[in-house]
Amino acid sequence: MNAGLRTSLPLPRWQALPRLRADESGATAVEYGLIAALVVLAILGGLKALGADLAGLPLQAIIDAI
Repeated sequence: MNAGLRTSLPLPRWQALPRLRADESGATAVEYGLIAALVVLAILGGLKALGADLAGLPLQAIIDAI
């Protein structure tokens, strides 16, 4: 049998299983998505805390002084 012909045929399940376990590209994308979501939550939490602190400042007096 020609070696080129054999590679074009689908692999039996017992041969394809190790390749599926070695493929981690989908898991990496999920990890990056979770990291991005945590970064967004941290930024939103910081902005919320900063906004609460800025609400007590006399900002109008600073604007009028300029």
